[in-house]
This record gives sequence, structure tokens and C-alpha cells, in this order.
Amino acid sequence: MTAENEDEQTAAILVILIIPSHRKNDEKLSDRVREKWRRDAQTLFAKLFGGSTAFEAVEGSYWSDDQEKVLWDLPIAVESYVTLSVDHRNKAFAELREFARNMRTNLDQESVMLVIDNCTYFFE
Repeated sequence: MTAENEDEQTAAILVILIIPSHRKNDEKLSDRVREKWRRDAQTLFAKLFGGSTAFEAVEGSYWSDDQEKVLWDLPIAVESYVTLSVDHRNKAFAELREFARNMRTNLDQESVMLVIDNCTYFFE
């Protein structure tokens, strides 16, 4: 698509996965662990959606009902704009949801946030 021919533009869905910097007990994740999960997420996004962009310049907060306090985080946001057919999109989103659940368990999180087309999902 070129800027001169905007009629070629296809509607896209924004998908964002948040990778945490700390475990739910406030223990900081090592740089090696964060790098592994960022790379794994970006590899999955490339496979499912053709590519991704990752941002580290964000700060997050999460209210923990379990601990009755705010947990602070410096997450990595991995995002991609998706223009797949409905069938391929649903299959890809199912695989991404499984990745988010696996990340929640392996990184000892209360929840993991995934945003699909302005809808936020928390995997608890």
C-alpha cells in the first residue's frame, strides 16, 4: 500500500500482550528471563501475524486482591496489527491465549493481560 492509494487499506485489529518485570511476590524477573519471554512472544507474533513491535518504556500498576496492595511493574508490551481472515484469526488468537496462560504460570503471575481489538483479557 502506498500513501497515494489509501483505498487499498485493510482494517486491522490491534493485539497487545504484556510481559511483566516482576513476579506476583514483587521479586524482579532476571533480564535473561524477560528477554526469553519477549523473544518467544515476538517469534509467536511473527509466526501468527507476520511481525511485531515491542516497547519497554512503560510503567504498569496492578491491584492485587490477594495482597491488598498495588503491584508495580515495568512491563514489555508486544503488539501487532492483524489482518487475517476470521478463521485464521480465531485459530491464531487461541494459540496466543494459550501462550498467555503458560506465561502466567511460568512467571508466577496473578494474571497476564492480553488486548485484542480494544477488548482486554486477564488470564488468571
